[in-house]
Amino acid sequence: MNYRQVIFCVVLTISLVGTPLTVAGQKDGSDFSGVEKVFLKDFEDRGAPGAVMAIISGDRIVYSKLVGTANIETGVPVTADTLFLIGTTSRVFVAAALASLAEEGKVPLDEPIGNRIHGLNAKVAQLSIHHLLSNTGGVRQESYRYGPRDDKGLEQYVRTVSDEYFFTEPGKAFSTSSVSFALAAYVAEQLGKKPFAEVMQDRFKKWGMFCSTFRQDIAMTYLVAQGHEVSGVSAPVVIRPFVDNAIFRADSMMFSTVNDLARFVIAFLNGGKVEGRQLLSPSVIAKISTPVARVHGSNVLEQGEYGYGILTYDYRGVRILEGNSVWLGFTSRFVMVPKHRFAIIILVNSNVGGFHDTIDKAFETLMPVKPRRDVKPKAALKIDETESQKYVGLYVNPPDEIEIALKNGQLVFRQIGIELAMSGTIELKMMTGEDGTVEFMYSSLRAFKKIH
Repeated sequence: MNYRQVIFCVVLTISLVGTPLTVAGQKDGSDFSGVEKVFLKDFEDRGAPGAVMAIISGDRIVYSKLVGTANIETGVPVTADTLFLIGTTSRVFVAAALASLAEEGKVPLDEPIGNRIHGLNAKVAQLSIHHLLSNTGGVRQESYRYGPRDDKGLEQYVRTVSDEYFFTEPGKAFSTSSVSFALAAYVAEQLGKKPFAEVMQDRFKKWGMFCSTFRQDIAMTYLVAQGHEVSGVSAPVVIRPFVDNAIFRADSMMFSTVNDLARFVIAFLNGGKVEGRQLLSPSVIAKISTPVARVHGSNVLEQGEYGYGILTYDYRGVRILEGNSVWLGFTSRFVMVPKHRFAIIILVNSNVGGFHDTIDKAFETLMPVKPRRDVKPKAALKIDETESQKYVGLYVNPPDEIEIALKNGQLVFRQIGIELAMSGTIELKMMTGEDGTVEFMYSSLRAFKKIH
């Protein structure tokens, strides 16, 4: 990003603050006072330093609210042009960029990436863009915070990905994977013929997201929110050092503002157009939105599915697309309802998560949602010993393992030295094969393959 782009970002943001990010949208007759009240209560209850919310309807922002500070130590207020780290919500934008590059280059999404990129491990070479963006490549999750900052670190890492990174065969099961999106970033580099962050910068420019970036050194030249740890016991604390790792930027290290995200959402909800300009291809929007894998392992997503980089599920009778993240001092909620051209964006600079009541109230205000159902406590898990035996075993997604064992006639869950009875607290979320045998157990959107 050059000096002219930096100035343009600031000028654009100032102009946007005066138009879409105002409560002038209440002219449509909607009363947002209830939403604001719940949002402020959510904010206060969680002890978050700062937060921003925007509600989109049709082709504009109809309501917004900015509260708190970007940095608890300096007291600088959150503004419409404050950059937030959006965590794994970044995947939505990586999926849109890579699907666009593939479309422009006439690269089939189901083609093995090894057909165009040489020198990869044989199993990696057989993966497709479809596998990577849908988290169905059978590739493990890898924990990270810090790593190489040089762009070359990504290629060096990709060349080390070997058979050991696979916990099952491609196409067998959905399992969230940071490694999949690192590989996706490398494919984007090869198709775009420049470093991943620069490929994304080009896409952001096309989408009119002039402040967004995957580069920490660029983000720090703007007003950027600092991530905070909130314990609920003491005051929020700034997390240091700030996360950066060139290998896994695509997975969770995108910086963006509420204005930029709203612009992308408006395009997404309106056939790719904003103010008459075609920013996104309708076919790319369709590819991202189309469910391709069943999601297991979440109480919220009982009937959830996954498209490219985004979750999709039914919420009180309304079909939703969502990117969300709680990670290293930041929370993001990015919820869209394409059928009704509605969306809500919430960005927070702490690890508080949630804002579920705010989402509820916004939907009740503008969406034809069904009445909320009371969630009944789950009864203790009762299955006979013969039935229990089919679940007993060791489940693996390297480097982590889960053991399900039978103890005194009761199934127990064991992981990292912790043992818990399988009851209403710990549920069995399994995926069975055609013969009815258990193949995978799910925990936190990760599949663990049963090995014995």
